[in-house]
Amino acid sequence: ILLIDIKADFLKDFLHDFNRENFTNFSLDKKIKLNDFIFNIIAKQKYFDPMKIPIQRSYWFFPLICIFIFIFVTYEFILFLRKNINDNKKDKLTGLYRKDCFNSTKYSVSCVIIIDIDYFKNINDTYGHQVGDIVLKEVSERIRHFISKSDIGIRWGGEEFVILLGEEIDINQLKIKLNELLHTISDIKICNIDVTISIGSFLSPNKIILVNAFKSADEALYESKRTGRNKYTVIMNY
Repeated sequence: ILLIDIKADFLKDFLHDFNRENFTNFSLDKKIKLNDFIFNIIAKQKYFDPMKIPIQRSYWFFPLICIFIFIFVTYEFILFLRKNINDNKKDKLTGLYRKDCFNSTKYSVSCVIIIDIDYFKNINDTYGHQVGDIVLKEVSERIRHFISKSDIGIRWGGEEFVILLGEEIDINQLKIKLNELLHTISDIKICNIDVTISIGSFLSPNKIILVNAFKSADEALYESKRTGRNKYTVIMNY
């Protein structure tokens, strides 16, 4: 007498591995007794009609995959739209937002920083506009790395940039931030040129319309340029 002990779960293990490797969705048919099926194959050596093999397709798998694909495609499409919308709002040379994307009569802020590259016209006249563009790109890149995620960096026009702070800040924190910004631009040369900036900033305990905040920050910028450049001036709204 020869007794053979066969693990009945070997078919389940095989199907599990097969589905995982081939991304299929087969399962054992619960209507057929697995032990009888194995006995018929081994002991009786009986060949079965393929339709009677106790393996079936799981129909829940297909709608699940469709739902997954739909969610994935929708998510990617939303990301694509958001990226293109944001890209259309940005200046091509600097990668910062364009001035015309912000309505200065409706947008409100509590702190505005205006940055102007010192003697930029001399850089263009001496080294050419191609080098001038490189300077603009590098200054923009340093500004972009300097600001936080809640801040907004804008190329306001020419060599002038604006930062709209997204978080509340006091005068001491603002001065530290502006001093760091000065060093961020001036500490490392650009195209072997010493590049500095002048800064004008407006700070208010409450949010006010951007157009009014910008006027005060622009006055502060003029004061920085008038008194020597490579410095910052802050005007506060008490």
